[in-house]
Amino acid sequence: STTILDTAGNVTVVGGNNVSATTSAGAVTIGGVVGTTASPVGTITVVDTAIVANPISVDGGTAVTVTETGANFATAATADITIGANLAPTGVVIVNAASAAANLSQIGATAVTGGTTVTVTETAGDVAAGGTNVLMGNVAVTGTTATTAVTVNQAAVAVGRTAVTAVSGVVAVGAVTGAPGINAVTGVAAVAPVAAVTGLVGVTSDGTVNIADKVAPSSVAATAASVTGGTIASVSLTNFGAANISSPALTSLTLGGTGAAVNLYEGGALGATNTTLTLNVNKLSATTITDNSNQFTTLSVVNGATASTIGAITDTALTTIAVSGSSVLTMSALPATVTAVTVTGAAGYKGAITDTTTSFVSTGSGADTITIAANATKAITGGTGTTDEIIANAAGSTFTAAVTGVNVTGFETLGITAATGALTASVFGSSINKIDVSATGITSTLTAVNQNAAVSFAAPATTTNALVVNYVDVTGASDNVTVTLAGPTATTLTLGAAQTVTSLTLQDANAVGIGTVNFVDNNVAFNYNGDNIATLVDSQLSTLN
Repeated sequence: STTILDTAGNVTVVGGNNVSATTSAGAVTIGGVVGTTASPVGTITVVDTAIVANPISVDGGTAVTVTETGANFATAATADITIGANLAPTGVVIVNAASAAANLSQIGATAVTGGTTVTVTETAGDVAAGGTNVLMGNVAVTGTTATTAVTVNQAAVAVGRTAVTAVSGVVAVGAVTGAPGINAVTGVAAVAPVAAVTGLVGVTSDGTVNIADKVAPSSVAATAASVTGGTIASVSLTNFGAANISSPALTSLTLGGTGAAVNLYEGGALGATNTTLTLNVNKLSATTITDNSNQFTTLSVVNGATASTIGAITDTALTTIAVSGSSVLTMSALPATVTAVTVTGAAGYKGAITDTTTSFVSTGSGADTITIAANATKAITGGTGTTDEIIANAAGSTFTAAVTGVNVTGFETLGITAATGALTASVFGSSINKIDVSATGITSTLTAVNQNAAVSFAAPATTTNALVVNYVDVTGASDNVTVTLAGPTATTLTLGAAQTVTSLTLQDANAVGIGTVNFVDNNVAFNYNGDNIATLVDSQLSTLN
């Protein structure tokens, strides 16, 4: 074995077996020296504890591990860590890169060729240096015939903040002048309390990611149909800039954190049979995914523990989306070619469904929130949870008992996001026990609402012009209804606003008012100030809680 410990300058190793190099100064070159092919064999380990802007280059070996700290390169594209440019490693490749602690420190580019599995992890520098902001570097991986999986993890984009120690407030005390029988008191100025703030090293941007299978022409082009082979079957990205992945063998894609657009390219001889992509997501935010080969017909989405949002999916071959896992998936847009969306397990789904061409069937226990805007000719079925919501986003006359009433089932909440006019609630199923007004400026008259169904005004419903709720029963005087001003959630307080309902009418099928009405104001954003129901029309109101 070859072991080098250095603190003074550049390190160069030609040949060797099981090479280990540790340095805190200068560039590192292992194998691949110009004019020689004498690259090491066996494992290669490089540790640079003060890389600054000195590059690391490694060729040959089996398993390769490179760890650097203190990176501060000119740009995200400046060569930082290069592995396998002249001779690819044949084992597992692991790269760990951390930025310097100084503000705007930049990790450079990592380029890996080869390895059986490749894992690149980029992190912010000194975690104690709160208030600074650093930048991640670009990552490129090119496979060999041995490469089957690639994982790239980067630190999440966030604004750095300086740590603050909590300070208890002090109440002002007025000064008192001493006199016979009176003790003097020294005045104390009021001190406002200060909340504790945990320091954070921020990340200004994540680097781009480009991954190409050995048989792919590049990371941004599909493999020709006549080309056989392809080995990169699994790719995992957490927090990433624009990403391009080209592999005819790709069957599993894992995405998490905040990501930019993801472009996929497949093709090759495998294209005819490789038509299902498993997409694992966890805490994913608004990424768009484009299958430039238009090859996948089925997308199997597995939700992790934290809910995810996908901005859009583009794939003209896609017909089926199957959702499973343990949290809610929000889909901002679906390809027009999708004909079926299914949900199973503990998963939930939120999004618009074109209910004349696409069916939605859930047996999942998570919350489903489905928006429809046409008379539903396809099955739209809520899951086994108790908070599934069907949102009517069109005039009430659009939805009929003969069509929507047959196909829409399994929902507990009827949502309103448009000025529906007259809307028959019973069309949306016998299990509806709540009306959810979730847009501003609504004017609607609801009929055949299930007895005692609650009424909620969600945070976006800052102003409701007029809502008339006609319950299906004839026992209004003894009925009990809860009306809630929901306001924003704890995480959206800054987006909150006072809520005003100009007119709210509550009555049974014979226009007899509701006997007991319970008002709940959860609009904590304004500490309940400014919330107002201007006119309550209820002819039999006897108890107001």
